[in-house]
Amino acid sequence: MQNPSIVLYGPHTAKQEDRPIPTLTNPHDVLIRIAYVGVCGSDVHFWNHGGIGRPINPSTGIVMGHEASGTVHSIGSSVTRVAPGSRVAIEPGTPCRLCTFCKAGTYHLCRQMRFAAAPGPPDTPGALCKYYMVPEDMVMGSGTIGLMVAAVAREFGAHRIILVDILAQKLAFAREWLGVETFLASPSLTPEDSAAKLLAQFGLEEPGIDTTGGRVDTVIECSGAASSISTGVHVLRPGGVDV
Repeated sequence: MQNPSIVLYGPHTAKQEDRPIPTLTNPHDVLIRIAYVGVCGSDVHFWNHGGIGRPINPSTGIVMGHEASGTVHSIGSSVTRVAPGSRVAIEPGTPCRLCTFCKAGTYHLCRQMRFAAAPGPPDTPGALCKYYMVPEDMVMGSGTIGLMVAAVAREFGAHRIILVDILAQKLAFAREWLGVETFLASPSLTPEDSAAKLLAQFGLEEPGIDTTGGRVDTVIECSGAASSISTGVHVLRPGGVDV
């Protein structure tokens, strides 16, 4: 196979097929040789239900996968940001670049955003394949969302950064790579108890106040898990920001 791809046709129905290798017709496009693809919660919904809101066309199917990283295989004639051999992670959404939101720099709000592995029409193929094409400005260096957010927060001068996860090895990497504080959360605890434990560990409780809530200014939640979102609310100070 030139470009083996995992194609989902409906609930619990997927096949490995050979799809065409994308052609670099746009001079700003990049062809990525995919190395790893994560499994997102939305992928689980697609596997179990055949889509979210808009169903997959069972006659054509769709290549799944949107949390991907790999190596630049080839580049368009005008690409300057990356070179063949560069290791990259992929931004899974491509905006229109022309609307008010895109012009203002908030392209994530673009109403015409085309997301990888999204049913159409037209369908947008995903990255669970050998070769995947993406615009050069939708490719970034490396790292998961939470780590990248923490790195950006540090560069913008955040006074104190605490990363939270339920996997110790991820937190060990965060400490080594970013030099930040970390908190190992337990899935068995309620959001309230987890928040209280976090606040106590880092001395962030609101003194003299016998209610939930601490002295955290900003929480940036990157997992989408309901318990994590709730925990974030419980550690915030009054007027704090939960993103």
